[in-house]
Amino acid sequence: MFVPLASRANFLLIAKESGFVSAQSSVLRFPHVEHLYGFDEASGKICHMNVYYRLVTGASHLKSHDLPLGEAVLENRVLNERFGVFQADFDTQSTIYAARHHLKKASIFGYLLWLRERCGYLEEYDHIRHGLLAKGVADRPSNSHLPELTESCGFDSLNPRTSWTDILKSRRCARSLTRYRRMGSVRSGVVSFWNFGARIFIRLFRVKKNLDHGVVIAVSGVDGAGKSTMVKELESWLGLHFNVVKLHIGRPPPTLLTLPVRLMLMLRLAIARTRGVGASRDIVRVGPSGIVFAIRYLALAYERYRACVTARRLACKGRIVMTDRYPATDVGKMDSPRIGTDARGLTKHLGHLETRLYERMPPADLLLYLDVLAENARKRNKERKKSFKETDSEILIKRDVEAQ
Repeated sequence: MFVPLASRANFLLIAKESGFVSAQSSVLRFPHVEHLYGFDEASGKICHMNVYYRLVTGASHLKSHDLPLGEAVLENRVLNERFGVFQADFDTQSTIYAARHHLKKASIFGYLLWLRERCGYLEEYDHIRHGLLAKGVADRPSNSHLPELTESCGFDSLNPRTSWTDILKSRRCARSLTRYRRMGSVRSGVVSFWNFGARIFIRLFRVKKNLDHGVVIAVSGVDGAGKSTMVKELESWLGLHFNVVKLHIGRPPPTLLTLPVRLMLMLRLAIARTRGVGASRDIVRVGPSGIVFAIRYLALAYERYRACVTARRLACKGRIVMTDRYPATDVGKMDSPRIGTDARGLTKHLGHLETRLYERMPPADLLLYLDVLAENARKRNKERKKSFKETDSEILIKRDVEAQ
């Protein structure tokens, strides 16, 4: 899509109101080119708009030329009645196609990329050729929009098929467009090599685009409601286009500060098992005398705080952050303070610190809360592959607590 540079601000405003967001690659970018994405409810798919504010073209990894054809496109536009949008007439399209054809094939890197996308280029060539034939012989392309393209470099002289001799011909034609280059020969060579390597890097490591403004999406709810499944599906769907990071806020990784606490609790649990003492599950909260578990819950609060800060920092860098569960501030609920502030002694002070940490956790941008029927909760709990998972009665108790 071509949008005049002077209209960029208005266009982006309309696009945002229509539900589109801007997303760009963190590895490879081109001037005056922007990528917008929107959700099409009818098809359930994410659609992509590749927007040009100036007609920069050339090899796909370089965009070496800035062609002065913006006014010609606007002055010679026609309405496509099928799609309800304006497009350049076939004469202007043929000029643009001829210039792009030669500029893309003028280098080995560009030629290789042209070969990779040759089916699309051939379809475009046939579309323009049939459009010109439908207009009549008198309206054959004249290259008047870009007189630097001689008759031998025009649309009629193109060989749409592949041939290594095309590189030599395209190089001769590209020299006639030297005045429209965006950079010198030396810089073009360096940028070309760098961008070609960047494209290979993107393909090998499947680097996705970052949003201009990232988002934290949290999936929370009762046990057995399918939180992990929902996070996995959303990560897979959004990850087709965008850079998605998945975090588990309910069970965050340890930090250097809390790792000793985890080791201490693991040792205490191992000793308890050797003595035949089962691991107790506290559903609602730790009592005033549970100083060991109060320390653990304070450490957990700090780990969740650090995980939430990390999620917000990644979102500020343009990532979509998917979190399995998210903290709350109601004492006794899932992923919320457990110690409370009505205890005594040291436990009370630990409770105040825990509450303060939960209050400082940055909120998610979108929270999806999942509920589930009691029968389904018991069924899903039996199917879960989890060590020391809850019994059916414990699942129902936790579900009732969360529902309050």
